[in-house]
Amino acid sequence: MCKPKLAVALACLLLAACGGDQDSNPAEVVSFDLWQPGDISTTPETSPEPETKTPDSPFPEDFIVSFIYKGMVPNENTDKSDLYIVDSAGENPMAPGVKAPLALTPFAIDPDACQLVLAKKADGTPLTTAPCSCNLGCTIDDTLTWIAVTVEKPSANGFAFQIGKFNAELQVQMVKGSVFQNIVDLAFTAGYLYFSQVKYCHETGCQYLVYRYDLENIPEPQSQFLIPPDGDPDLVDGQATTDGHFIAADDGQTLAFISPTIRSARVYVWRQGQIKELDYLCPGGMQGDHCTGSGSNFSDLDPLALSHNGKKLSWFMQGPDGLELRFYDTDLGTLRKLTLMDTTGKDFATESCSQILGNDWKFNTVTEPRFTDNDDGLVFIASSHCDTQKRPYTDVVKLPVATIETGNLQQHTIKNLTNNPRVDSLENTIILTWDLSPDGGNIAYAASPIYDGTGKELSPSSANANKSRELWVADLQGNQKKQITYNAKYTSTWVKTLTSSAVKP
Repeated sequence: MCKPKLAVALACLLLAACGGDQDSNPAEVVSFDLWQPGDISTTPETSPEPETKTPDSPFPEDFIVSFIYKGMVPNENTDKSDLYIVDSAGENPMAPGVKAPLALTPFAIDPDACQLVLAKKADGTPLTTAPCSCNLGCTIDDTLTWIAVTVEKPSANGFAFQIGKFNAELQVQMVKGSVFQNIVDLAFTAGYLYFSQVKYCHETGCQYLVYRYDLENIPEPQSQFLIPPDGDPDLVDGQATTDGHFIAADDGQTLAFISPTIRSARVYVWRQGQIKELDYLCPGGMQGDHCTGSGSNFSDLDPLALSHNGKKLSWFMQGPDGLELRFYDTDLGTLRKLTLMDTTGKDFATESCSQILGNDWKFNTVTEPRFTDNDDGLVFIASSHCDTQKRPYTDVVKLPVATIETGNLQQHTIKNLTNNPRVDSLENTIILTWDLSPDGGNIAYAASPIYDGTGKELSPSSANANKSRELWVADLQGNQKKQITYNAKYTSTWVKTLTSSAVKP
């Protein structure tokens, strides 16, 4: 039997075995303004007036950041995690002036309507259970209306989740009968929930069925397409090694995925009910109708990004000649290429690090690419961790689509939004995950903290400075950034932005 990996998006969404209970009181979490660290009261007797944001403010956009805090103290809370929200100023969105996130952990349900299955008997019946919570992971949609809660520990066949809905008090009411088993990946988009489920497995891999769940109508999920499709030559030959992962565009009608083998990869888009192969890569060359070679770096978790309208797709691909961006028009099927790191004929790791030395703007790893709000650029985490580096270099950067179209990559064409210094100290924050703000003017990201809850700089040797991640916000011009949360016992593992209207009338 194949063993599908949990998606990176899911591993963010379900960053396994996290939990939450009364110990993770939001009052423990202190947010602050890095430039005014004096006032850190979390429970004022009277709430002050909300901060007035002026056009000169570095973060004029009012938005909400949702995130997961996971316990990081051994033998105390590593089995706990909670879903929180905080506004871009580091305040409780429901209580302006209170500088602390709000925990979204109350589940307003009958205990029989939802429970976590922590262990099963040999026959599959529950052996150990717990009350429904975000203990095992959860994710939400863009409007803070729907939530998917992981209700069983992941297994070789995937995981199980159940759908819930937030009420006016931001409590979760679970939808009875909405538990789905053996799921590999899922995504909320445009009022739908898409998810992939194992259909069958062969010697080298599996085929997956993708379903669409109409959240407002709550009927049965409807099957949409297969990963890989039935006619895929690699599936027919028993060579496909896909694990069933996909990405979804904001239009609700476009999904994309990679179907790899040990020597090749195909790129597909499913758009408005039709599936289309956009690309086929065989670095070792073809012999007749068969691809030759072995040991490719292709994976269905390779960094993909779809534009908001689903018309553009980017794939950051590490191949035998280096790191390349492949850029597709999903309607026309056209392709543009941009070389990000040329290592032709040489070992990628060694040669890429050699090129990065003395050229701090270069990078050899890309994660979490997303299109900007108007689809004129790609924003992603660019990083490197070469042998001479004790602390990795990570930044969120912006690459204009115009640069992709001209094919001319230069230092000045990449905009660094976080500007981490290339030093082995806590000022060089380590970025884990990020999201673009709803209006597209700022970013929110989880990175190693510099300051504690009083605004005092952390000790460079402290566990929090090196192992934990806190929320930061920065503008899309790369001019300002600030840390907005701190909790000595928890670390942020997943970030998603929301409009302020998601929680405010």
